[in-house]
Amino acid sequence: MAVTIILVLSLLGLAIAFYYSSSVLKIPIDMGVEDKDTRKRLGKIHAAIATGAMAFLKQEYKFMAIFMVVFAAIIAVLIDDHHTDYV
Repeated sequence: MAVTIILVLSLLGLAIAFYYSSSVLKIPIDMGVEDKDTRKRLGKIHAAIATGAMAFLKQEYKFMAIFMVVFAAIIAVLIDDHHTDYV
């Protein structure tokens, strides 16, 4: 029963995330802008933000991967398994 609830709520969360993501992506970058120079400037700003965000995420994922490996090693060393005879 608990597994079913977990799976249903997980799928519901993914569906809601997909809905919000698709609704945000439908909004054009230059909505309401008439001037061509402003449109070009908005495009450049958008590209700079996207590049910076991806660089940040790359560093963040690298940090998280290192943290998870180190923490998993600490747990593996310090865990006490009562089901093995040789420990």
